[in-house]
Amino acid sequence: MPDYKQTIIAGEQWNRFSRIVIDNPRNIAPTVLCVEQEVIALENGEVVRDIGNLNFPFDPATQFDIIDPATNVPTGQKAYGGQVYALVYSYVMAEAAKRDLANAQAEADAIAATTAIAAAEAAAAAQLTPPP
Repeated sequence: MPDYKQTIIAGEQWNRFSRIVIDNPRNIAPTVLCVEQEVIALENGEVVRDIGNLNFPFDPATQFDIIDPATNVPTGQKAYGGQVYALVYSYVMAEAAKRDLANAQAEADAIAATTAIAAAEAAAAAQLTPPP
């Protein structure tokens, strides 16, 4: 007897990582958490579900093959965990510098606006004050 509403479907299935988190506590070796998903593509949409986690300690000395993300084929090059760390660190620091510059500009603009308002209020108050 078939299962309730059993049907044959056509589509594709693959796995992907939806999140990659580097936990970088102070004075403790970093760890990596990858959340893996299964994707099933059908004619009328996709079914996506988390299927597990991949956890591992971050090791700067670990060498691995570089894989082209577009094709999933090894490029023939190798890299080390330490290089990944340096690249991620550099990328994050570049984004932090952009944010800090934007925040500094916003703060300078706010100070300038506050100063202009205070000057305008002082000028208005001076005009309202009758001469002695």
